Amino acid sequence: MSQARRAGEGLPEWTVAHTRRESNRVAHVLAQLAKCNRHSAVWRLVAPVCVEQLVAQECTELSE
Repeated sequence: MSQARRAGEGLPEWTVAHTRRESNRVAHVLAQLAKCNRHSAVWRLVAPVCVEQLVAQECTELSE
């Protein structure tokens, strides 16, 4: 937590909130993907296929 606080000091506003795994499915699926792969990957402006539907669902839930 102290690393997060130090990193946020330069930002005009920020908050830290605890999120249960069920509320952060995209991060969980990406972590599982990272455990299975032996290579690094970067996705710019596009989500990996394994999380496309989850990203769409979470964006819809946030906008409601």
